[in-house]
Amino acid sequence: MLEKKFILDVCVTNATKQEVLEYIIKGLEKNGKRYFIVTPNPEILVLAHKAKTYKSILNNAEIALPDGIGVIIAGEILGIRFKERITGVELLESLCSEVSEKPITVGFLGGREGIAEKTAECLVGKYPGLKVVFVGEEWTDDSRMYHVSSIKYNENKKSYSEIHNTKYIIQNTDILFVAFGAPKQEIWISENLERLPVRVAIGV
Repeated sequence: MLEKKFILDVCVTNATKQEVLEYIIKGLEKNGKRYFIVTPNPEILVLAHKAKTYKSILNNAEIALPDGIGVIIAGEILGIRFKERITGVELLESLCSEVSEKPITVGFLGGREGIAEKTAECLVGKYPGLKVVFVGEEWTDDSRMYHVSSIKYNENKKSYSEIHNTKYIIQNTDILFVAFGAPKQEIWISENLERLPVRVAIGV
C-alpha cells in the first residue's frame, strides 16, 4: 500500500510517479484486486470537504494523485511534503507507454464527442504496441453487450484503424481511463466498478 496524507480530510497518495506506475503494473501482472484511482485537485478537495458522500468515494480510492499545484502548496502549508505532483493526464500517458510492450489492455471512456477516439489514435501512434480494447463516449450495457468504437490492429498495414459501432462482449479491460469530469467520473466509477469487466479504473 502506498503512503497517504490528509488534506481537508481527503486522502492523497504520497509517492513518485514511478512508484505509482510500478504499483499499478505489478498488481495487474499478479492479477491483484480490482480498484480505482482518483486525481484530486484543489477544486475537488473543496467539493469533497462540503460533500461527505463524495469525500467517502475519494477516500475509498486505492490511489489519489496530487493533481494540481494547489494541492502541493496546501500540503506545504500544513507541513506535508509530497514527493511529486502527478496529474491524471501525465499518469495516463506514462501508463500507456509502460504497458505498450506488456499483455495489458486499456480503454478510454468519456470526453466530448470523438475525444476518446482521438486520444486512442494519438496514443497508439506514439506507442504502437498499446492494446486498446475499448473506446467510447458512453458505456452502454445491454446484457453485457457493449456498443462502442474500437481500435483494431491491421497486421498487413502495420497500423491501427477505427471500427465504429462494433457490438461485442468486452472480455477484459485491464485499465479503463474515465473522463466524465469531476465529480461525475468518481461517482460513476465507484457505483459501477464491481459490475464492469475492468481491473483498474482511473478518473482523468
